[in-house]
Amino acid sequence: MDYIRRSVALLKELRFFIMNNKHIRVYNYLYYFYIVAGQGSFSRAAEKLHLTQGAISKQIKSLEDILGVKLLKRKSRGVSLTTNGAYFLEKISPFIEKLPYVINQMQRSITTDVVRIICTEAVAHYWLAPLVYKFNEFYPDISIHIISNNHISVLEIEKYDFGILFGDGDWVNLEARELFPEIVCPICHKDYPTDDIQELNDLMHHRLIQLDPIQWPWLNWRDWMKSHGEIYNPTKEVYIYNQATLALASCTNKQGIALGWEFMIKDLVESGILKKIDRFETKTGKSDFLVKSKGRLSSRPAQIFHDWLLTTIK
Repeated sequence: MDYIRRSVALLKELRFFIMNNKHIRVYNYLYYFYIVAGQGSFSRAAEKLHLTQGAISKQIKSLEDILGVKLLKRKSRGVSLTTNGAYFLEKISPFIEKLPYVINQMQRSITTDVVRIICTEAVAHYWLAPLVYKFNEFYPDISIHIISNNHISVLEIEKYDFGILFGDGDWVNLEARELFPEIVCPICHKDYPTDDIQELNDLMHHRLIQLDPIQWPWLNWRDWMKSHGEIYNPTKEVYIYNQATLALASCTNKQGIALGWEFMIKDLVESGILKKIDRFETKTGKSDFLVKSKGRLSSRPAQIFHDWLLTTIK
């Protein structure tokens, strides 16, 4: 909403100029001036705008005539801003840069009943999808599209209504609300023998199971042992899987011990299929957060889902 307020404020500042002339092409004048000022020459601006230098020069001259001031100093090699030109550019730049984004977001907020969320495969499968099923019992007309990606870039979030990101919640361009903390614990089948495991190093004598660290940028056994000040030195071959479902299936088949994340294993532990070696349970201090781009307009369905989700998980 901040972008809209700033854009409206800037429109009001330009009202003296926009409302008191009959030039319907005035918005083009503003844009051409913005491009010329940024490029520093008519020739480069012409290439960018796919117009002739003469056409652009004429547009800038019309703008200067409307304002009654010179905006540019024409030089043999390019152009430079006058004092008035620099002031005018400062005022119109936020408006020009943000207006297309604001228009796009307003159109989306009016026309769509689809909410798009990007998150990792594990979060999608074990945490988000079950909640979406519950949400649709209350709001069957709102479609939740989940896009899974194990290597989410912060820059990608602006393409979606929401994202679920792991970290400390401190992202400059994102609004973040904590969903659940990262809690990691060694897990195995409920009948897997663990009586001999008293110290962390005892785990190294068992078959270890983990996700492929190349495909999953998550905590692995080597990092987990190191974080506890211990040496990673397994005495048996480590089973490595490229999917969380496969790693958990290996656990449920008594193949060994895996690292389990609370949000993934909670139901399996409560149902008695798996057990935690909970003396080694670790809270890392990081969490998963529901995030959205700052200033992004939420559609009514997106706001409904946002409010429902945060209320439900309390």
